[in-house]
Amino acid sequence: MTYRGHSIGFIGFDSVRERRFWTDEEISTLRLLAGIFSSALIRWQNEKNVAELTEKLESQFQQTSKDLKLVLESIGEGFIEINSQGNFLHVNSSYCQMIGYNREDLLSMTLADVCPEFQKNRAFFNTLKEKQGTLSYFHHTHKDGHVLELTGNGCHVPYDNGRFFIFVWDVTQKRQMERDLRDALARYDRLIENAGEIIARFAVDNLQVDMLNPVGEKLSGYSLEDFQKDPGLTYRLMDPDSMETFQRTLEILTKKKQKIDSIVLTWTVKGGRRIDLEHTLIPLKDEQGVVRYVESIARNVTERLRMEELIRYQATHDALTGLPYRLLFIDRLNQAIKHALRSGTLVAVAFMDLDNFKNVNDTWGHTMGDKLLVQVARRLETILRDVDTVARTGGDEFLFVFTDVFSTEQVLSIAKRMHMTLSSPFHIDEIEIAITPSIGVSLFPDHGTDINTLLKKADSAMYCVKRRGRNGIKMWRDSIK
Repeated sequence: MTYRGHSIGFIGFDSVRERRFWTDEEISTLRLLAGIFSSALIRWQNEKNVAELTEKLESQFQQTSKDLKLVLESIGEGFIEINSQGNFLHVNSSYCQMIGYNREDLLSMTLADVCPEFQKNRAFFNTLKEKQGTLSYFHHTHKDGHVLELTGNGCHVPYDNGRFFIFVWDVTQKRQMERDLRDALARYDRLIENAGEIIARFAVDNLQVDMLNPVGEKLSGYSLEDFQKDPGLTYRLMDPDSMETFQRTLEILTKKKQKIDSIVLTWTVKGGRRIDLEHTLIPLKDEQGVVRYVESIARNVTERLRMEELIRYQATHDALTGLPYRLLFIDRLNQAIKHALRSGTLVAVAFMDLDNFKNVNDTWGHTMGDKLLVQVARRLETILRDVDTVARTGGDEFLFVFTDVFSTEQVLSIAKRMHMTLSSPFHIDEIEIAITPSIGVSLFPDHGTDINTLLKKADSAMYCVKRRGRNGIKMWRDSIK
């Protein structure tokens, strides 16, 4: 017997009684019978194999289905299987927990019962049919009534009139966080845009500015684009001393990773005007905790510092002449004594009074007297060294401290120049006024080692000149009473 050219067996016919010969017709008949037997035998064998394979495949399918269900139950994502009408055919535990229904309830429901988008529009299922993959965000209604935002991956299987397998994730909290973040960023942008202070952000390594609000652009005269196109612009605009201070501050900030509440830096804005900005520096760290950027909130304190300096100046200087008051003079004298102790030099203290100054006020008025005092101060400043100090202590009285002197003769030489300078007539409003000074001098450490003693002895020496007819110079000595 043969099947498709292959021998599959034999059928024998024989007689035990007598030998015989088969005719061609009989042989043909036998061959036909052999073919029928072969086909029947092959069909039986195939059916047996198919039955065995089917049984094996069904067993494997049942085991695979069982394993798949175990996997689907163990994953954290929700899984649903629905037909083309939206009926739930299978749901896993994660999906049940996600929307608050038990499995039995869902298997008697349709997707339209929990998904408003499916109830209103089934277009997203058509999307799955045309292009399998990620679903955009869609909403589910939880059993307690609140709305969930879900996303997922799905596919369409075209059997049994079509089925859909969909994995879903609850992204409600994530989406809310994204909305909150967008709102926060929008508020932050509005805050920066409308802030009255300069807000900027720059890289630590090269000071490259990548954010600058309109206030900063207006005050500096440069746009954010200008800073981005010219990385060296920041270095050129900041005062060199301020840049040195700024670099040291950045080193501290990046090391300690803490906010710097206040640092005043001087900048030169477009047009050459110099301004002082008080900066608050906030470190911005990356995921590894390294400070990569710094946010700066700056206030223009130019006018405030100018007023503070003016107040300090007015508190320590005479408003009429601009000379130091007694308080500043005492500080200068104290510094001079400390220097003398270190260097082994002398310090001279001089007390000067203008002779008969009252007559100027009585003759030409106090305005003329004030003008005279101003000119006296200017003349005295022309003969003093940078290390010397002259102060007006009230009325027509002046105090002097001479630093880095080495002898009595040097002090007396300076006092004589003062006397000669003031002895020349003053011309004020076409009026010639002549005055003379009385000057008393004391030396540190020869005549005293403390400020009060030096002042007292210089004052006594000056009054000694007054008693002897005014218009002179007197060095303190013990015989002065």
